[in-house]
Amino acid sequence: MLFASVFAALGVPQVWARQSAYTVIDADFDDGRFFLHLWTAWRRDPDRSRGLHVVGLLPRLTDSKVLRERLLQACPAEMTSCIHQLMDAWPLNLLGIHRLEFEGLRVTLTLAVGDASTLLSHLSVRADAMVLSSAVRSASDGDVEAIFAQAKGRLVPHGKLVMPWLRVDAQTTSLWKQGAVHDGVWSYMN
Repeated sequence: MLFASVFAALGVPQVWARQSAYTVIDADFDDGRFFLHLWTAWRRDPDRSRGLHVVGLLPRLTDSKVLRERLLQACPAEMTSCIHQLMDAWPLNLLGIHRLEFEGLRVTLTLAVGDASTLLSHLSVRADAMVLSSAVRSASDGDVEAIFAQAKGRLVPHGKLVMPWLRVDAQTTSLWKQGAVHDGVWSYMN
């Protein structure tokens, strides 16, 4: 995932400037790189929101030792402190909801572990944005539209939906025509 393009589609860092909190659902948390990049950008920004909350959806948790090594190799050195903090707080691989807190409770990561469509239907959060990625990539058009409608209506009622993986030239439904494309990243603003 090209984080700069996703950040541009989300409007980061301008979107969180001087807000009390900024909440984003990452429907494809994977190894947490998006969270780490977002957290690092939030730390660097003097006009950042007072709080940052990321809800990450993933089917299972990777072993913390394996994940720590992977992230230390893949991420820039400026993220080392965040990587160690994340891995020191990393929970056991159990299905369900895990809440991790950093920066004196100003950064919260909620890990929702299990089936993405089930988790999305049960989440109780109002987000400013949602990054829909491989959690819906393999779904049928009807399923994607149902997830999209649910996100628009309940999870992200006034925010932005971003799909970094969407092939813009392959759009076949009216859903895709409702959005906009920035640097190859599809987004929709409620």
